[in-house]
Amino acid sequence: MGGEVDSIIRNCLEAKLCNKKMAGIIFDGLVFPYLDLEKFRRTFDYEIKFHKLNSDIKTSSVNFSKDSYFKVTEELTPNMTTYDNEKGIRIICKYTGAEISTKEKTEFKISVVSLHTKKQNYYTAYLYDPSHNPKIKLHYNDEMGDIFATIHFTTSEKKDIEPFSNDDAKHVLAEAKDLWVFPTSGVVFIWTPR
Repeated sequence: MGGEVDSIIRNCLEAKLCNKKMAGIIFDGLVFPYLDLEKFRRTFDYEIKFHKLNSDIKTSSVNFSKDSYFKVTEELTPNMTTYDNEKGIRIICKYTGAEISTKEKTEFKISVVSLHTKKQNYYTAYLYDPSHNPKIKLHYNDEMGDIFATIHFTTSEKKDIEPFSNDDAKHVLAEAKDLWVFPTSGVVFIWTPR
């Protein structure tokens, strides 16, 4: 971001807070990261895979029938850059304690497995952060019938974005090529049950 704009925002914060040091801390830590789009995630890939359950799943309180549920695997690949190469980035999993630290551009994949009732014939995927060129792909199976996507992307330019279907590979793709997509955008995938 240009030095002139940075200076104006810093001066406004300083005038409001009557404290130059505090204004600098707030600008550097809270304001500046959100003003430079290069520091947000780029080429964000989000894949959703619907699988048939091979067997029933029994827990202490609930039984999930393979006839009533799909197994859903969500894989997110946020290609993130660090805000400050001196400090780097540190990623910690709260549940396992696994940790990764690096000062370089980092690519990692997050995978989440859940169950989805077959009675609910839609699936919603949201983007919560500004992302460049996001791709949201849903892989479907034979039990899901005809499938289509309704795309709700708030983008940096006014463009119609159409979903791409590949019946041979059994997936539907929503992609905002070369566009910035802003928060609370997403895709609703809907299918006709078989």
